[in-house]
This record gives sequence, C-alpha cells and structure tokens, in this order.
Amino acid sequence: MFEKKPAIFDSTILATKDKDTKPRKYKILYNRNKCVGADVCTPIAPHLVVLNQADNKVDLIGGKETEPGIFEVIVDENVRDVRNEAKCMCDSCPAAAFRAIDLETGEKVAGR
Repeated sequence: MFEKKPAIFDSTILATKDKDTKPRKYKILYNRNKCVGADVCTPIAPHLVVLNQADNKVDLIGGKETEPGIFEVIVDENVRDVRNEAKCMCDSCPAAAFRAIDLETGEKVAGR
C-alpha cells in the first residue's frame, strides 16, 4: 500500500547518533510497585519487558533490583532500536512506572 513507511513508523527519527558520535547508553528505571498491569508496554518494547503471568505485572528483561521493587537495566541505542522502544514505553505507561536516563548527560529522556 505504501511505497515508503510513513514517518510515524520510521524508527530512525529519534536516533541521537550520527557518523561522528558514539552510540549512547541509557539506564531504564522501572518501579514495579507502580505497575498496574495494563500491559501497554509489552507490545511497544518486547525487547525490554515481558508480562509476568503470575501477577500480571511486567518484568524488565535483564533488570537488576537495586532496592525493593525498583529495577534498572543499561541499554545501548544500537540494539534493535532500543532507544525508540524505551522512549515509547516510558512515555506510554499509564502508571508512570518507567524512566529512561541518558548515562552520558544524566538527563531524563523519557518517562513522567
């Protein structure tokens, strides 16, 4: 139907690197205590989260628990457009359970 994907589906729009810069790394912070099990995030970011059938909350893939109910994982933007998945996931969570932090700048790049 489309000769070219519409811009909304172009995963390169949010890219932060160019030929002369190194890929950025991001820390994804997840507060599992806030999760309401809406499961909005798993279709958006299947490389980052998976639905836990036991309690209908999501688990952060590869996440380490840094304090009770708080998990974090470091991701590289080169891995399967993970920055775009992370941004969309963080911004779409109805419980505001996710945040993404740029490790180089310390700036929050996604989440509420």
